[in-house]
Amino acid sequence: MSDTRVPFPAAEGTEIGRAAPKRFLELWIATGMDVLRQQAWLIAIMLGYIALGIAIGRWNGQLIKLTLYSGIMGWLYLFFAIVAVTARGASILHEHKPARPVSFLAADFKAFYLAPHRLMAPLPVLVLTPSFLSVVSSIKRLIPEINPFKWDRDFSELDRFLFGGVHPWELLQPYLGTPFVTGLISEFYSYPWLIVVALMQFWLTFTSNPDRQRLLLTTVLAWILLGNVAAIAFSSAGPVYYEHFVAGANPYQDLMAHLAAVNKVAAIGAVDTQNYLWSMYVTGDLRPGSGISAMPSMHLSMGTLLVLAARGLDRRLMVLALAYLAFLEIGSIHLGWHYAIDGYAGIAGTLAIWWALGRLLPCNGPSHGQGAAR
Repeated sequence: MSDTRVPFPAAEGTEIGRAAPKRFLELWIATGMDVLRQQAWLIAIMLGYIALGIAIGRWNGQLIKLTLYSGIMGWLYLFFAIVAVTARGASILHEHKPARPVSFLAADFKAFYLAPHRLMAPLPVLVLTPSFLSVVSSIKRLIPEINPFKWDRDFSELDRFLFGGVHPWELLQPYLGTPFVTGLISEFYSYPWLIVVALMQFWLTFTSNPDRQRLLLTTVLAWILLGNVAAIAFSSAGPVYYEHFVAGANPYQDLMAHLAAVNKVAAIGAVDTQNYLWSMYVTGDLRPGSGISAMPSMHLSMGTLLVLAARGLDRRLMVLALAYLAFLEIGSIHLGWHYAIDGYAGIAGTLAIWWALGRLLPCNGPSHGQGAAR
């Protein structure tokens, strides 16, 4: 049985059944060493940053919780895995129409999913990602303690300058400022983004796409360099919290009043999340998603990564990814999360990391020792 549409040839798994015990052990050891060698930089960066994050937390008197995202990522990965296995099973049953479907699916599962590289190549990312993201989030919570919010006025004025003396949200308000539209934007901005990012991470974990290593490294470095380093250097809270950190008139007062009014008519997730983050800031609690930071926008950074991941797969997917990126920029402004330039910085920073890795990596070939099948 052959299926060229999948990352790993199904025939690879048959080596497991034929191998003698010694050869079987040698195969798995060789596979493990191959995976460690291929992903050495990725593993080193993630482990190094986890260790650095723990040290930073202790230096600032905060316990770094390495399990903040273990449950969330675990359940999402399990859900995606069930969907992927079910979809593949339905596809091959439709294509081959076997006389004994259960036996056919069992044989395919063993050959396709139990191949050594397919099982071992994702392990470093699967094991390290929850702890890595927990460290990133924990350090994000420390931003105002390391460098108090002080860039909001500058970023607000820069926005106004770039848009001809008008704040971007004011330009959008005549088109988006109704309860229905605002509610719709809110519904598709936050939680769907989390699912899309997790799905992209799941795909990057298991795919043999030739750009896999570069995409994974871009993801990790974006969270470090943009989500933590740049966020600390350009510490800002965003329009929604502007009045708390900038003295004088609040140019976002009417926008916040609009969001509050819409929330009274039909509760919107953006306001609930903003209140949640503020309560975490006031109490100092560390929970999933806690931490306030506007510059640069990680929503736009991960949206840019989605475009980069889609560009090598299908033109239609790339168009959808670009449309989603534009939606995220508009939504981040209309919901008061970000200044417009936060999104520009997130996009530019991610592209710069992607470009630099393209220059530094020896090649962009397959990272699983397979062909370029996707």
